[in-house]
Amino acid sequence: MDLDVPKESRELDCATLWKLNNEVILVRYKDGANLELEDAVAVRDAFIELAGGRKFLGLVDARNMGGTLGRKASDYFAKNEKFNAHMMAQALVVNNLALTLIARFYIMMSNPISEPKIFNNLEEALDWLETKKHLLED
Repeated sequence: MDLDVPKESRELDCATLWKLNNEVILVRYKDGANLELEDAVAVRDAFIELAGGRKFLGLVDARNMGGTLGRKASDYFAKNEKFNAHMMAQALVVNNLALTLIARFYIMMSNPISEPKIFNNLEEALDWLETKKHLLED
């Protein structure tokens, strides 16, 4: 899948989101983003808006983020009922030890409702999300 093709998107202070297709929405966090609760709410709203209120699969590109994920933001992403009623699975793409530790911490401490998995490249993450399309069925 060509991720460089212009798609419907939303630009936020902390991230940019793109609707890749009817099932997958990509969020790419900006370098230096320090995600707090208000950022998590904005990201959730952008995801749901791009999905048209339907269920979707999340592709989280945190490579080279160089920032932090605050505890309240982490818990919000993991437990917010509105968010997790729409995002059925999330592929977390990281590319260094620090980001891997943040992703593992998010999964272990926040225990997300939607199924998460950590990857080191986008293609593997997209392949895994392809196996999760059945979760979008009502």
